[in-house]
Amino acid sequence: MAAINSNLIEYMHRYLEKYTGKYRVLADYDVDINDFPRNADGSIEESFDDLYIPCRKGVIKHTYDDYDKLALCLYDKRPSVAKSIYNEIHKKYPSIDITLISEGNDSYIYFYDTDINKIATIIKPKTSGAKIKWHDNRNLPKIEYVIPEEDLNKYTKALNKVPKNKKMIFMKTCNSEFLESISKKGFDAKLDMKLSRLSTKEYIHSKDLWDRYLRFIKKKIKEA
Repeated sequence: MAAINSNLIEYMHRYLEKYTGKYRVLADYDVDINDFPRNADGSIEESFDDLYIPCRKGVIKHTYDDYDKLALCLYDKRPSVAKSIYNEIHKKYPSIDITLISEGNDSYIYFYDTDINKIATIIKPKTSGAKIKWHDNRNLPKIEYVIPEEDLNKYTKALNKVPKNKKMIFMKTCNSEFLESISKKGFDAKLDMKLSRLSTKEYIHSKDLWDRYLRFIKKKIKEA
């Protein structure tokens, strides 16, 4: 196997993004924080590229192994299953160039990305949600936060004077202004809320700012 070179690493970085829209592309995340590794500004770390395509049989990953254009691999930790898939591909498409490698309890089937359409007929890549980008928060575990009913009732009561047809726009503006009001030098509330993956109401309540938030809403209603 040839040594890995920097050009190959750059070329293969987040390679599977090219299949977004055709197959469901997902990414591994840090299970300790239920999030992708991020920079201080909330953006995903540039080096992160643990993308994969879930399939009915195994998962597709990219590889940094220098196999020329042998860019992808099918992974299944069960050697017997991987061997079965390998044999099935060979039987249906005998001319396809594939390589089966077992490392301990893990097995990998390397193949050319130009053959993915043929191999897909066997391994069945997931297509549901194909248009969802891998870094979308919908691909991360939901954060459970429950606002007490008593506090929600106060919120509903505070908005009773806002016409239903204007409530959505009013609250969008109100929420944006409130988050700006609690931001300060070195602290961006909007960014902090985005990283928390909570809704605006949940985030504000989690910061013990609920009463202040309700007063802000009432003030904006009087000014409207």
